[in-house]
Amino acid sequence: MKSAMIDAFSDEVRAVEVRDVAAPTPGPGQVRVRMRMAPINPSDFNYIDGIYERSFARMIWNRGAERPSAEPGSEVFPRPPYSLGVEGVGVVEESGGGLLGRRLVGKRVAVVSGPPNGTWQEEALIDARRAFPVPGSLSDAQACSFFVNPLPRSGWCAGPQS
Repeated sequence: MKSAMIDAFSDEVRAVEVRDVAAPTPGPGQVRVRMRMAPINPSDFNYIDGIYERSFARMIWNRGAERPSAEPGSEVFPRPPYSLGVEGVGVVEESGGGLLGRRLVGKRVAVVSGPPNGTWQEEALIDARRAFPVPGSLSDAQACSFFVNPLPRSGWCAGPQS
């Protein structure tokens, strides 16, 4: 499958490469989503150039830590190489187990994830708690940017506004 990846932090967008990688296998609590659409957000560039890692390293809970984490007690902040993309929309094709994951199989979902399992790839591993079924009334273009930079209501509702 195709995946947009970086090997190291860089100020150059040319550092992003599309590669063929093995399709992911979901583990417990994860789902494999066949991505239909994923936006490019300004925040995605922060994963390319390393701003997020440098910012989180300054947080009080990371003082003296060898590697920064995004919040106290969470996993360490990912370092490249990794696949990019923070949000998107797709269809859940497989569950790694768990009630929530099994209930999502076959559903179109809006997802929020981020490196190392980014959404800029044909199939992405997503924590099942970060995959949200979306109604058929939302297009893929609307659902793919549901979390990071959502459109205002007037920007995505069709027909007259009340």
